[in-house]
Amino acid sequence: MKYFYQHLHHLIIIIYIFMPNLVSHANEWDDHIVSIIRNARPGIVMIEARSPITNKLGPLGEILSSQNPPNANRKWYTSVASGVAWNDSGYVVTTASVVREATDFRILNHFGETYKASLIGLDEESNLSVLRCDTSGNWNPKPIAKRQKPLLEGSWIALLGYGYGGVPTVSAGIAGMAPKEFNSQRCWFQFTAPVRPGNSGSALVDSDGNLAGIVLGREEDMGIQAVLKLLTQRANNSPASNPTTPATHFSNYGVAISIADAEKIVDQLIEKGEVVRGWLGVSVQEIACSADSSETCLQIVRVVQNSPADNAGLKQNDILIKYNGKPIHSALELGNFVEDTTPGTSINLDITRDNQIFTISTEITHRPTQKTIRQQMSPAINEKTKYPDPGINVQNLTPALRTFFKVPEHVGVLISEITPDSILLNSGLQVGDIITQIDNIPISCDEDFYRTFRSVQSEHSLLLTVYRKGNIELITVAQ
Repeated sequence: MKYFYQHLHHLIIIIYIFMPNLVSHANEWDDHIVSIIRNARPGIVMIEARSPITNKLGPLGEILSSQNPPNANRKWYTSVASGVAWNDSGYVVTTASVVREATDFRILNHFGETYKASLIGLDEESNLSVLRCDTSGNWNPKPIAKRQKPLLEGSWIALLGYGYGGVPTVSAGIAGMAPKEFNSQRCWFQFTAPVRPGNSGSALVDSDGNLAGIVLGREEDMGIQAVLKLLTQRANNSPASNPTTPATHFSNYGVAISIADAEKIVDQLIEKGEVVRGWLGVSVQEIACSADSSETCLQIVRVVQNSPADNAGLKQNDILIKYNGKPIHSALELGNFVEDTTPGTSINLDITRDNQIFTISTEITHRPTQKTIRQQMSPAINEKTKYPDPGINVQNLTPALRTFFKVPEHVGVLISEITPDSILLNSGLQVGDIITQIDNIPISCDEDFYRTFRSVQSEHSLLLTVYRKGNIELITVAQ
């Protein structure tokens, strides 16, 4: 202690010398952030998307819209979201989920001006859409300069958007890892800035003031996170009132698509009204090329019926070596090659089969919808089959998910989505259910599910065995 007091005056002198510099740097950073927000704000717009209430609320909407006395306001459901001014021609980018069921759009900008807008196109896979405003030659929103490189993990970002009531919102955080570094099937990355209602379609701005990403929503609304949130809400009567429930753990995280990835999609939507992606029709896994080699090769584990790969004669267990003369060592490389190939283009694939090397030619085609792919993954359908497509998406269970949902080993698939046109919509099935059997036929993977569902024959109904909250339930799907 005596030593401390002897040197206390030295510490005070050091603080006295450096404190002004520290304060000065802090003020400079504050001024820089204020400048970034001020300059970017005019490039952000608010979107009001009106949908027929019958589309949005189903049978309840039909009841509300038909109530007497007639009330015009009850016939429409208005969603509020954010958007980004893409260029000087009146194009606005937002999410597909905002515009999917809407038929009427109104854009409000930073300057208090209002524009009518029309839908140019949407892309379900990336959840992006493009609107165009009727500007009549007067378009004041100033597009934000676009960042061309993906954000590095840990990069500072600010989220600028609009909330309910047209209130401008801003929050800040850091960016997560770019998806292509760990998951080739994902186009979005996670960030820590809080996402408020209405922030879907907001801008992510980097520390240089460049547009770095488009906000797609909250992490809890994407994929399995949405399932976990839904299950948590069912298990707790009022999750919002209990801050210790898992549902609140996801609420401060958002997901976005990088501008570098979004730009390719938006340009196609503006030019064609849709996104055209190449398609080969195989599922692959990465394996060691040989026992004494560290190189990775791609083994085909599934070929979709009537796909370019199937028509070219590719088979399960074939090893892909080259794509148009370019070596391929990962599923990501193959996916990028195929997706960037214009449909209608002929390509050569070098493969290994039974220790012999072949070159096979095929024509890349337009990637079909997931529903079509599911149908083509299954055997030919007998005319008597009553269930042509279930209209739901299922995913395989990882060990962690099996533990979470208390499902026995090697059984079941998880329902991650039920589409509005699904024949199972009114059966009582729910997102988060685990289907373990169809008419007493065990289901262990997604391929089992789609194949069995389409091929099973039932005179009057279909019996599904379902795990829900650790309990077994039997659900009958009537003819």
